[in-house]
Amino acid sequence: MTALEKKYQDIKDDYAKLSGVKEHGTEKYTHDWIVNKLALDYYLKPTTIHNIVTGYYATKVPKAIYKNRNSNKQSTKQKTQCKKQTKLFGE
Repeated sequence: MTALEKKYQDIKDDYAKLSGVKEHGTEKYTHDWIVNKLALDYYLKPTTIHNIVTGYYATKVPKAIYKNRNSNKQSTKQKTQCKKQTKLFGE
């Protein structure tokens, strides 16, 4: 289990623990209160906590995303050529 997966699991466990607290037959804490408390505890935004708890965030990112991430960037060779052309033509 990676550190990120463990962190997500800890957040889900804490959410389950707090949402299971009942007083007089009803839940003691609302979803928003629990999310805000966990956001303070884990130094994350409430939206992030909500997404983790609801399963919006997957713990594993497909490698294809990282593979094509730098495809739009110019290589160092291309940058050097652009600089040389700029100096030559005075642009």
